[in-house]
Amino acid sequence: MHDLASLLIFSSPSFPRCRKDDEELANHETMHGYLLARYIGEGLRVRGFGDVEFIGEDWGWYCAVPNEGFSLMYGVCNEEDSGFQIQFSPCKPFIRRWFTKIPVEDKVRALQQAVFEILAAEPTRTDRPRWEK
Repeated sequence: MHDLASLLIFSSPSFPRCRKDDEELANHETMHGYLLARYIGEGLRVRGFGDVEFIGEDWGWYCAVPNEGFSLMYGVCNEEDSGFQIQFSPCKPFIRRWFTKIPVEDKVRALQQAVFEILAAEPTRTDRPRWEK
C-alpha cells in the first residue's frame, strides 16, 4: 500500500471556494477546501468514524477525527485551484507518550482507506485520487 506520510491528491469541480467558510483560513485569498473537508467528514460519519471537527488553519483545513488515545486528523487544502491535497496525522506507525510506544498504524490506515474510497466514489472527480510521497 502507501506510506503513512503520503499525500492523497484529488481534483473535482464540485468543491469550489466557499466564501463564508473558507474566509476562516489565514491564507484565504489563495487557499480553500472547506466543502471537500465537509464532504469527507460526512462520508466518514456514515462509515462510523464519528463527527469530524473542522478548524481553519494557515495551510488549509485541520479536520479532527474523534479517536480515543491519540489525536487523529486529516488536512485538506487547495492552493490557487491547483488540486486538493489531503494529508493525514499521525504519519508514523507509532507515537510516543512518555516512555511508551503507542501503535497507531491500523487506525491511520483505516482512515486513509476510508478517505480514498470516499474520493474514488465522488462522481464529478476529474481523475482517480492518487497517493504521492
